[in-house]
Amino acid sequence: MKTLRQAKCGETLTIRRLEGEGALKHRIMDMGPARGAPVYICKVAPLGLAVL
Repeated sequence: MKTLRQAKCGETLTIRRLEGEGALKHRIMDMGPARGAPVYICKVAPLGLAVL
């Protein structure tokens, strides 16, 4: 299973689970990602973070 950090530009991944703790996890959950939803990586930001 790949993490978002391991994904490359142009890949499509499927959400299996959300990791994190406290406020970070709640913030991600508030954005509305659902288990099984596809996520397309359109580019990678300068610090290595994926842009969805």
